[in-house]
Amino acid sequence: MPETPTPVDAAAVTDDRALRVLTVGLCIGITAVAFETLAVSTAMPRAAEELGALGWYAWAFSIFQAAMLFATVASGRMCDRIGPVRPMIAGMTVFGIGLVVAGLAPVMPVLILGRAIQGLGSGTMSVAMYVVIARYFPIDRRPRVLSWLSTAWVVPGFVGPLISGWITEHLSWHWVFGAVIPVLLVAALLLAPILVRAERNEPDQSRWARDPATKEAPVWAAATAALAVPVLQVGLQTPGWWTVPLVLAGLGLLALGLPRLMPPGIWTLRPGLGPVVTVRALIGGTYFATETFAILMLVEMYQLDLRLAGLMFTAGTIGWTTGAFLQARWRIRRDLLMSLGASGIVLGVLGVALVAATGTPWFWLVAVAWTLAGLGMGTAYASTSVATMRLSSDTEQGRNAASLQLSEALGGSLLAGLAGAGYAWGLRAVPGHPSLTFGLLFAGLVVTALLAVAVSRRIGPVEH
Repeated sequence: MPETPTPVDAAAVTDDRALRVLTVGLCIGITAVAFETLAVSTAMPRAAEELGALGWYAWAFSIFQAAMLFATVASGRMCDRIGPVRPMIAGMTVFGIGLVVAGLAPVMPVLILGRAIQGLGSGTMSVAMYVVIARYFPIDRRPRVLSWLSTAWVVPGFVGPLISGWITEHLSWHWVFGAVIPVLLVAALLLAPILVRAERNEPDQSRWARDPATKEAPVWAAATAALAVPVLQVGLQTPGWWTVPLVLAGLGLLALGLPRLMPPGIWTLRPGLGPVVTVRALIGGTYFATETFAILMLVEMYQLDLRLAGLMFTAGTIGWTTGAFLQARWRIRRDLLMSLGASGIVLGVLGVALVAATGTPWFWLVAVAWTLAGLGMGTAYASTSVATMRLSSDTEQGRNAASLQLSEALGGSLLAGLAGAGYAWGLRAVPGHPSLTFGLLFAGLVVTALLAVAVSRRIGPVEH
């Protein structure tokens, strides 16, 4: 008797032309998210300056990551219960609404609101897209489609800063958000008809039912952890009698929500999966926060054209791609590759810190430093994914993969928020001394990168 098909070895779409269209649509959708992520980093210094809100600069990034953290869990639950099609369409719609709100923002709070809406849409859409691949593509096509989605990040990494800088300089930063909308519409027009028809024609949807033995990450825990980010950021960024209570409340929210989202060992750092997830949070958050503020540093301290400032960080994309390529070929234990990669990030962030602190006219050294950081990220980032697979049983693969993504979003939102609070404090405490403000900010991020190296030594041997 033949075995009953499962989501692992069967697919609901078998028409070759439809699968090609789906692949193109998914790549265009990921390209829209990637371009928006990279383009906003280039345009945001001008937006914050024009809106008179440099002190709130980091909110546009930390709130996006916090909202995405919550949406990642909520979208996973929705995809398990009703399939990925409706969550993906909803995510694209919400993401588009966020682009409109941010693009029309007359003041910084509205821009931050738009970024929060974008985070909700991005998290929902991204999770649903990966479930679409598992649910609708034949098993032999899935690796190829995943590789195309990874490539979809590379092109925006090269051209995104240049396009964003040109739009900001010649039109307005508002149009950077608007430029993404047509790309998103094309993706939706390609994907929606095929997926809606495929979902309607599925002969036996019961085979996709969730295994009742599988633990789901609770949505309330994701909401609690996401809420901790703005609570901590407000408490640290606006000193007053409320600072200590808000910081304690933020830490309490993290302590309440994180254990329900993360694997065992996240606090004790005993050898195994816990330190792997912690490394992902530290390297992702450090890289993200450094890049966010390094672009601002180049614009504020060196008055660089936005296109040139953004182009400096194309070096990071080149380094990341190279590191990802090399780590797949080096026959080195995964825990050692994580240590090696995190060390590269230490050197890269240290280079940025030295440029900021010394005010050297050799600002182009930032590109050199960021190439090292990108090499480190490409090496360590992929290794955390492989190590998670190796350290997870078959029944834990999905939950632990989600924990890894959540840790990255949480690390990005927390460190961007803390860096933003430090930057706002520096503007008040030492006005007119940007080299000191930026130098201390990046020095703090060197410390978090060093922590990633230290934590990676707690993982234990993980074979290649």
